[in-house]
Amino acid sequence: MTNKRIELFFDILAFFAALIYFVVLFLNIDYFKVPHGDIYQYIGDARTYARFLLPSMIQLQPLTPILMAIIRPFFSDFAFPYFAAAKFLNIFAASGTLVFTYLIAKKNLGSKIAFLIALLCSIHPLTLINALDITTVGLYVFFAMGALYFIDSNKKMFFIFTSLAFLVRIEGFVLLIVYLLNQFSFQKIKEKISENNYKKLIKDIFKKNTYSFFFIIFSIGLVIFQTIHNTNNNSAPYGNQYINEAFSIPLKTENFVYIFGLFGASFFPESFIWWGMDLLKPGLMNGLMILTSIFILILSPFFKKTKSYGLYILIMSIIHSFFPGIESRYFYLFLNLMTINTLIIFHEIYQKNKSIISKIIFNLSFIVAAIYWTLFSINQTQNNFKNYREEGLDLYYDTSNWLFDSMEEGNYYILQKKNIFIQIFFYIQKNI
Repeated sequence: MTNKRIELFFDILAFFAALIYFVVLFLNIDYFKVPHGDIYQYIGDARTYARFLLPSMIQLQPLTPILMAIIRPFFSDFAFPYFAAAKFLNIFAASGTLVFTYLIAKKNLGSKIAFLIALLCSIHPLTLINALDITTVGLYVFFAMGALYFIDSNKKMFFIFTSLAFLVRIEGFVLLIVYLLNQFSFQKIKEKISENNYKKLIKDIFKKNTYSFFFIIFSIGLVIFQTIHNTNNNSAPYGNQYINEAFSIPLKTENFVYIFGLFGASFFPESFIWWGMDLLKPGLMNGLMILTSIFILILSPFFKKTKSYGLYILIMSIIHSFFPGIESRYFYLFLNLMTINTLIIFHEIYQKNKSIISKIIFNLSFIVAAIYWTLFSINQTQNNFKNYREEGLDLYYDTSNWLFDSMEEGNYYILQKKNIFIQIFFYIQKNI
């Protein structure tokens, strides 16, 4: 087979795999019985948007609850239509993310390795929990991966996906920062300044960044509108609940796990996600993972092939270090890109030293890592997720119905910390 035929074969295989993946996830749509606590916030806003009204407090970016309101009638036969609608969005997003992961990896590593990367990322526990649970992370990752795929090839599509990502989570603004850093050329600016051609310089900047200015006006306008709306309703002082949380809770040392734990969280999430180690004495394996994370974070922005992805991961990891909560779902924001970046960097190093020994080491390391990743994913899904799933067996329908029908508007947000979330359900179940 020619190279083009091989690529076409894997392209078709990747899209077919995404379709099968979607079907399998949809058949397991009720796998997690206890949804993430944020669902009540989304449902509250979705119900309001369905009446063509605005929530009294706009706590989050509006796209997820708006989409929930739109597709909810298609899930009327489900016990909890809003649950099903929200999970459907994440299942669709997970399948789309598989495709974009393949396409991004294919650009730099070839279709064969790209297909394997896409499959490995799709079976990872972080992917599955975000696909089958109810949060905004899965949908955001889908739009962010789409934007990063188009960042160098199609400005219009890049800004469409960036706008959608921003409407799901406010961190979508990071995509614009990455785009502007890619466009910036100190040499060209210096040349225009030396020619005293400031008018042409400004004209060129506006011409090349037309979409950027539209996006900036749109995003700032949305945040200002949220701020005015919430202030008029005596709600949060900031335009977005994420901003409110970031400013209201003091920074903790463990938050920096998003900087040094990105690589380790892919293989040993319990050690990194929940701060299960002594940072000063992490041990040999954890120490190697920490060094690898820092190594990749530093190198990625300087590699031509990984510049965009590296800048995105670096900025996002820094920003999330200032977020108030450390949750496993947030590592999914970096999982696919971190995997792709790691392989590209080590592949580039291998390419510069094409000895038989280096080739054996590279391929053997990749095979061992892939096997471990697969076994770890199966084990995590069967054991750790089983506990997460079974804790929800006492979540009876009347409990959620009571929450949906009785809680006042704006009170749908329930904090999930340790077992507090589940205890709330048990308490309500006993007292209704």
